[in-house]
Amino acid sequence: MPYDELARLLREDERSVTVGALPDGSVDEYYRVRDAESYVASRDAIAEAILSGRDSFRLEHVMTDPGGQSVNMARQAAALGDQVTLYGHLDHPIFDLDFETVSMGAPAVVSVLLFDADDLMLVEESADVRNWTFADLRDACVHGVSDFLERDAICCANFASAFGLPDALHAMAAATDDGNTFVLDPGPISAVRESRLDALLTALERLASPFDVVLSINADEWRRLVEVTDGAEVDGAGVTTDSSTASVGTPGSTPWWPTRNASPSRRRPKAAWRCRTWRSSGT
Repeated sequence: MPYDELARLLREDERSVTVGALPDGSVDEYYRVRDAESYVASRDAIAEAILSGRDSFRLEHVMTDPGGQSVNMARQAAALGDQVTLYGHLDHPIFDLDFETVSMGAPAVVSVLLFDADDLMLVEESADVRNWTFADLRDACVHGVSDFLERDAICCANFASAFGLPDALHAMAAATDDGNTFVLDPGPISAVRESRLDALLTALERLASPFDVVLSINADEWRRLVEVTDGAEVDGAGVTTDSSTASVGTPGSTPWWPTRNASPSRRRPKAAWRCRTWRSSGT
């Protein structure tokens, strides 16, 4: 679906839906890099300074902001007027948000160096996020985990940092037979091992039984998944590489999913999938 069409639908549809988001969270600290009386303007400039022998820079703090992919999803849904509950890693005062939140541990800390063009992020991972499991979600859900999972939409993010997410997706699929839409943004996966991506694909297949699964990925992430699946043919799924569109497989079309190391005759039956993939041109 093109973005302008999505914007039109959001303007015209005034219904409020229930949204759940999970499981990450980060405290984002924004800085500018000082160079005497001015600021370093680009990554290239700071790289050149390092290569020329400079070994220290002065940081100027700009602001602190709540971050994390699931946090961003929750804030966006709340801004649209939806009823949101966020189960994240939110043990910090910055997460005083205007919707329901439940913390499952300490957030990551992200230092963002601001440049004129592409910013640079330096991440201090959270052990709580890395070691998060379905049991943490189950224990945090006051009204029961099935009540949370049966919201109109579940927004899940950051498979790259949450190592327990594939197992958690299997557990979520087993915890309800009445799911609705499940959106997964896996985060940056270019450096993720193939074995972990295989585990994710298998978990998504299981999740597609009780949920209508939507995988939200950018062009680089899409290419990475194709690499992992050995470039399996799309075979009529309506995929387009035109950056002006955001849809790969449209509602009502036959869904498709890549399967690793499978010949055309051994791939998972397409009828088994209720998965749609939204692919953006950006990051």
